[in-house]
Amino acid sequence: MIILILYLLAVVLFGSWIGGRQKDLSDYLLGGKTLPWWAILGSIVATETSTVTFLSVPGIAFAPGGNLQFLQLPLGYIVGRFLVILFLLPLYFRGEIYSAYEVFKNRFGGTTERVSSLTFIVMRTLADGLRLYLTALVLEKVVGIPLPLCVVVIGIGTIIYTCMGGMKSVVWNDCLQFVIYIAGAVFAFAVIINDLPEGWSSYQQYAAANQKFTMF
Repeated sequence: MIILILYLLAVVLFGSWIGGRQKDLSDYLLGGKTLPWWAILGSIVATETSTVTFLSVPGIAFAPGGNLQFLQLPLGYIVGRFLVILFLLPLYFRGEIYSAYEVFKNRFGGTTERVSSLTFIVMRTLADGLRLYLTALVLEKVVGIPLPLCVVVIGIGTIIYTCMGGMKSVVWNDCLQFVIYIAGAVFAFAVIINDLPEGWSSYQQYAAANQKFTMF
């Protein structure tokens, strides 16, 4: 529990420290356009995988009939990223544009901007509510504190470092958490393989017999 508390405090303090180095709106919303590509990549991957992916996808793959078909979605993400790089990102750097909704407004008018932003807010509220709940559920099981308190603590901590640190805080905190959860996944996988009677061979035999390696 002490480790988790220290980690949450470190995340908040790091976000606050990043926020103290901002000078204008461009720094807050766009990171001053100085963030390295690998940090942005890590932030995107960490955001898209989230708690839902990290907790549910292994269960879906392990369940009867489950396999690697979920990986079709990340492959689609790769195609989408190239389209964004080729057609959308240049629009951001042609002028002082801070969000995709400004692009919608300039190209299609204010109604499109408002409808798209409202749709995004509703969808993100529902999706992030689920992610927050699942994260709090894990914290409740590990630490043993009430679920509502876990939700409040995680929510407040996230709001503080996001509001105070802006985009730079979000990106660098995402990178940190990306490294942590990948390390945790590798460690968990190693422990599971080690506990199998014949180690990696047992895993391969089970996966092959149940078509777990099927992707398409």
